[in-house]
Amino acid sequence: MFGKKIRTANKPTAETQAVLDKLQRVKRKMKEEEMQRPPPAKKQKQHLSHVQSFQAKFVRQPPSVLTMPPSAPDVCEQPTASGLAQKNKEADTAFAESKWEVAYEAYTEALSMDPLNTRTNAILYCSRAAVLLKQDKLDEAVEDYTKAIELQAKYLKAYQRRAKCYMEQENYEAAVRDYSKVLEMKNTTENKRLLQNAQLELNKTRRKDNYSILGLQKTAGEYEIRKSYRKLALLFHPDRHMNASHAKRKEQERKFKIVGAAYAVLSDTKKKQQYDNAQRCSRRYQAGRDRC
Repeated sequence: MFGKKIRTANKPTAETQAVLDKLQRVKRKMKEEEMQRPPPAKKQKQHLSHVQSFQAKFVRQPPSVLTMPPSAPDVCEQPTASGLAQKNKEADTAFAESKWEVAYEAYTEALSMDPLNTRTNAILYCSRAAVLLKQDKLDEAVEDYTKAIELQAKYLKAYQRRAKCYMEQENYEAAVRDYSKVLEMKNTTENKRLLQNAQLELNKTRRKDNYSILGLQKTAGEYEIRKSYRKLALLFHPDRHMNASHAKRKEQERKFKIVGAAYAVLSDTKKKQQYDNAQRCSRRYQAGRDRC
């Protein structure tokens, strides 16, 4: 029509369409099989290496896996609880057998085995202090009891024993402090009695006449005070009584300390003035005057 040619699409025949449908089915089947098939060995190996490198970089290994070089010292080794218990038992046995040096060394070694175990170390310090008491080393025993209290602030036995040491040293003021602490932790009749006894001894020392202790008149001057002290200090010095009995040595040490304490007050200008004023006040009060 009007001289134009009309083009018509070439439609496939029935046989050709059947072949094309078969090819499509084959392609779909091959694609499904390919998806189900595992990856090749090379790619799988490469995938595993990536995972391992990630774990090595970002995942922390447990402590049991970590090892030290063979040449490194054994600085990480800690004593076992059984080893510490064995050393403590060894020390207790030596103490029971009155082997003071052996017991002291064993307690000291046990203290170095587990420095972070505060409770056990407090007990060890208290036990070692008991050894020092047996050796008449009061000052060192007080130091160990103090260390035990620093580790365990409410260690009743350490306070009780340190207070007893203070009483033997005639440090009654410190003894009163410790027995007061003991009474706070354990309010018993016995602890009240110990505190009262310490307070009584403290009051006695405050009423001591330092002039009479040194054998002086209250008008004595600096030269006389120093001369009398040197004479009495030589008389009561512990080195002069090394061969005496234990009781006599203790008595001479006590007198030596009393003389030293009196001289410490009277040889210091400020302390002497305060002491003289307190003595005058006491005498006036005893004479019946209301005011000093």
